[in-house]
Amino acid sequence: MSLFTKYNIRVDCLLSWFPMKDSARLKVPRMRMYKFSHTNEDPGLGPGNHIVHTHGQYLGGPDDGLEKGNNVGSFTDVHVNDDLEFDIEFEVFLGRARRRERLIGQPGAINAFMVNVRAASQEEDQELADTAVTFQGVITAGRRFTHTTATLRRDFLFGP
Repeated sequence: MSLFTKYNIRVDCLLSWFPMKDSARLKVPRMRMYKFSHTNEDPGLGPGNHIVHTHGQYLGGPDDGLEKGNNVGSFTDVHVNDDLEFDIEFEVFLGRARRRERLIGQPGAINAFMVNVRAASQEEDQELADTAVTFQGVITAGRRFTHTTATLRRDFLFGP
């Protein structure tokens, strides 16, 4: 049993694919909103386990994907580290271009994130050329208290 009580995170995010030049085949931005949450005691987040969320890919219904070839999207990889904090890695991709960022969702913190990647004009898939993708959002982590802190607070308020 852990010394810490459980805490949770909530992730609200937006994936946007948009043209960078008039020459792009994509003429209007395409966007998808996602939201998910976890507690540090979720069964899938035990030692060595990760939960991966996919964004912008055709994996479910027809409205899931941004682009039919699954060349535009992002992944959010969530796991709990040795300090019992959420360790979150974001990967955004647009054709061959990829970028990764990492964030620790410390208890009680609110963190904004943004990861951008731009396709080259020479991209083999002409649908992707002269476009970019942004994955952005907010991670809200709940508070956690040690059992000792909770006991002291209870005793202070209600007596021993």
